Amino acid sequence: MRVNTITTIEDLIHQLRSIESPKEAYEVLKRCKLPRKEWLPYAYYQPESKYGRNLIHLEDNLFELFLICWAPGQGNEPHRHCGSYCFFQVLQGELCETLYQFDKETSNDVYKVGKVSQGIIPVGTLKKSESHKVINNHFSSRAVSLHVYLKPTDKNKCVRNEETIELTYVSEYRKPIVSSALLLGWASTIETIDDLIDHLKTIEEARDAHELLERCNIPRKEWIRYAFYKQSLNFSRNLIHEEVNGFELLLICWKPGQGNQRHNHCGSYCFMHVLHGELREILYRAKDSSKGDENVYRAGKVSWGVVAKESEWHEVKNNNSSSWAVSLHVYVKPTKENKVPSENEPITLEYVSEYGKPVSTKSLI
Repeated sequence: MRVNTITTIEDLIHQLRSIESPKEAYEVLKRCKLPRKEWLPYAYYQPESKYGRNLIHLEDNLFELFLICWAPGQGNEPHRHCGSYCFFQVLQGELCETLYQFDKETSNDVYKVGKVSQGIIPVGTLKKSESHKVINNHFSSRAVSLHVYLKPTDKNKCVRNEETIELTYVSEYRKPIVSSALLLGWASTIETIDDLIDHLKTIEEARDAHELLERCNIPRKEWIRYAFYKQSLNFSRNLIHEEVNGFELLLICWKPGQGNQRHNHCGSYCFMHVLHGELREILYRAKDSSKGDENVYRAGKVSWGVVAKESEWHEVKNNNSSSWAVSLHVYVKPTKENKVPSENEPITLEYVSEYGKPVSTKSLI
């Protein structure tokens, strides 16, 4: 069996066809790193349901591969799998699995993106009473998981009353079979910082971050807890979240009428969403350009920012001389340095707060 990373649904199905034991199915799923564009066409859900099951592939008497979309904060009841082993991998968000075993303490495991559940012993063995439940750990965004059942089953057993639960799908082979089924995407408005972070974790290209910022309508009560400033600085940078080698989410407070000098981002893409006030951005195609492209962004507007080229520069300034401005920034990839035309070496960037906690003396707006 190959040991390389699995990045397509087709390759995953091919690998599952060659397994000879439940352990091998678990190992195969651990090697999966499916990009969002690969699994998204299968990700249907029903707005009124706790979760939606989507059939990807059915191999008679061998295995069943499907994808589940979990509603925010919702899950299933404790249940058994009627003779099937069950493994799942989290593709988006965070799931909490509770395992129940006869005469043993309950164990709670939290599975984040990429983590794999070790499965359930099938009903009918000595561990007949093993069961579990799975819940979306996040109350404002959907979670998505990939499941393998050895062997296929169309029913579960509810632990609470021993009733048989008939299992149905909202889609089969990328086609919805329920009229109310909707395809998961980024169409909905993003209203919380946590939801934005969850979505940013799924991006595959820098421009995806711009699209997500376009969908943000984050209220003041959400971002104000990150809005620290230092009186001696023209602008103050507040770290909200950093995903190593992925992205960095910042909030910047701009003093009235003040801004930064011309700079670039040392190979990082930069996108800016204005939350409060009005910002003026000038883009330059070279560090010594005398003239640039100027744009004014009011609250709710998003700048494309600087692309990851050493030759592109910009500067940003609060357009109002009497009130503060606040903006949300995404860097793809994270950077701790900027370059300015007057310096040979990059300038180290500092924060006035990290994760909502001040790192030096300052005030909250």
